[in-house]
Amino acid sequence: MTPTQDCLNQKKGVARAFLKMIEENLAWTIFWYRYVDHIDDEYMHHIRLSEEMKESFPKFMKKGFSERAHSQGIGRHSNEEIYKLDVMTFVPFRIIWKIKSSLWEDNPTLIDCALFGMLTQIVYVPMNYPMKKVIETECQKYNKVTRTNKDLVLATLG
Repeated sequence: MTPTQDCLNQKKGVARAFLKMIEENLAWTIFWYRYVDHIDDEYMHHIRLSEEMKESFPKFMKKGFSERAHSQGIGRHSNEEIYKLDVMTFVPFRIIWKIKSSLWEDNPTLIDCALFGMLTQIVYVPMNYPMKKVIETECQKYNKVTRTNKDLVLATLG
């Protein structure tokens, strides 16, 4: 599967832009929330670590992700700006999902899969991501597709 599978030539640039928005903006806002801004008060409550690791792991993760986010550029902004970018990045996807369940025609592409992977982390990881409310209230088609896919995966594993 490629980012432009089943796309006409005029859609290839748009497909690439969508994929970069997922990789460079949406993913980083999730990482920032989880590993920098809320590692101590939310994330650490959901993972199991040895007593030795409970103190060093969050410091290591926070430092590493802060440095990487700063190099990427997103870490140079305030938390408020980062979470505003999170919502702004999602606007084009929300518009498309009001019309159809896949970004390109009726067949899911790599972009749909990448977005699904990012957004399921927001919806199903028990943390209070700012974007979670937007997804749950404004993206009913996405919620339906996500629940269906989750049920299929669980049935397959089950």
